[in-house]
Amino acid sequence: MTTFRQELVSHLGLRTTVCLLLITGLGIAVQRLYFHRLSRFPGPRLAAATWWYMTYYEVWLNGGLVEHLEVLHAKYGPVVRIGPNQLHFSAIEAYNDIYLHGHRFTKDPKFYGPLHQDDSLLCLIDLREVKTRREILGPLFSRRAILKLEHVVQSKVNALLNELYKYAETGRPANMRRALRSTAIELIYAYCFATNEPFISAPGFSHKFVVESEMTFKVFHWVVHFAWVYPLLILSTHVAAWVRPSDNEARIMDSYFRLRSKIDELVAHPETVEKEEHETVFHHLLRPHPEKGQPEVPSKKVLWEEAVDLIAAGGETVSTVATFGLFYVLNDPAVHKRLVLELQSAWPDPEAKMGYEALEKLPYLTAVIKESLRLAHGVVTPAPRVVSPRDRSIAGFDVPAGTIVAMGAMFVHFNPDVFPRPREFVPERWLESKGGLEKHLVAFSKGPRACIGMNLGWCELYLLFGYLFRKLDMELYDTTAEDMKYRCKFTAVFEGKMLHCKVKVREG
Repeated sequence: MTTFRQELVSHLGLRTTVCLLLITGLGIAVQRLYFHRLSRFPGPRLAAATWWYMTYYEVWLNGGLVEHLEVLHAKYGPVVRIGPNQLHFSAIEAYNDIYLHGHRFTKDPKFYGPLHQDDSLLCLIDLREVKTRREILGPLFSRRAILKLEHVVQSKVNALLNELYKYAETGRPANMRRALRSTAIELIYAYCFATNEPFISAPGFSHKFVVESEMTFKVFHWVVHFAWVYPLLILSTHVAAWVRPSDNEARIMDSYFRLRSKIDELVAHPETVEKEEHETVFHHLLRPHPEKGQPEVPSKKVLWEEAVDLIAAGGETVSTVATFGLFYVLNDPAVHKRLVLELQSAWPDPEAKMGYEALEKLPYLTAVIKESLRLAHGVVTPAPRVVSPRDRSIAGFDVPAGTIVAMGAMFVHFNPDVFPRPREFVPERWLESKGGLEKHLVAFSKGPRACIGMNLGWCELYLLFGYLFRKLDMELYDTTAEDMKYRCKFTAVFEGKMLHCKVKVREG
């Protein structure tokens, strides 16, 4: 009898717990649907009731939220409630209201916190800390600094060309997606840290670090939505290093480890920073800046997180833009011919040097780069901001303080009223606009949290496009428009066949 009573009590207790949970969940859903401050905004009821709606599209549908947002805006209009406390906008004026005029809006900690880079410029929430860090690092990424260190960028472009010349000799197709990623990542190491890594020279442009780092953005949404994923990834990395400690090429994070050792040495002996080949981020971070709000030298954690984010962001975004541009130029004979003719006319001797300032004066090359930026978007996933410190008007809609708001760059770049035939590669649109379209090119974002490496990105793109198309005669190999489809996982992540080209040395 005692056992029966215990089982009965246990069974009733379980049923009571389940009922309480269901009632609580139902109560929360009802509150969000009918009594929440955003209940007046249109959108799917399930999205208003639970955050799992976004998780479903971003995780289970493999980065499908941005595509789904296009469907939602077509149905509900220029503003859609996509979460219990989140709105997404598609009206063209909303972008400036959120990212430019809303300069007091903070980044959403629910989105950036799980990345575990709290002390990096990418993830800093406190606006005063953001201002301080940008003022400290800004001089290294100013146009003046870029021109001074242009030789660093040029050296990596030259290294890429030297490797591609070998492909020209053998007739083998080159994996240009990995070639461009290898170049961009090696350049970030060299420019930001004065550290040389052998990514470009690796066989097939497939250095272990470059190949394994392709997973970074593929798991982005998993990390954001599930807290247990990040520590699991870190644990797996340490286990791999412990299992094969002597096999450096097998260590996924080998290049990171070398950079971390360099940071340890510089923190222990900060005076050695003056022995670097050129100015680096450490010249700016490894000293106090009380006048800018940094009274003492940052911790190793700050230095490390800033370094990791520079590598991830700088290596991925520029190479993705260059991948898009390379494909679309080679896929359109008329565009390809016009670009090559402009380069040959302005640069008759291919053995002569053509600098960044000279290249950026070429109108069609500039148009090709801008169109590549437009189609690649930079960051594809809408970057969420928290409306603060008071209610604000966004695209004519009154939005309560504390609301999370966002607008993906795609909704600016693919707006047909601004860019007719928005999904087509049409460089000529930039020549015909007479400057009117530039304000709608938001691949580097806008406002006080725009990409700090914007000037470096422009320099890389001009030198890459200029030198590749002037020095090489390239043609697509086993690559179609279908292979350029991507998933929206912070940046554009390609999941089909990688871009391959056959290359020849272009005759004078």
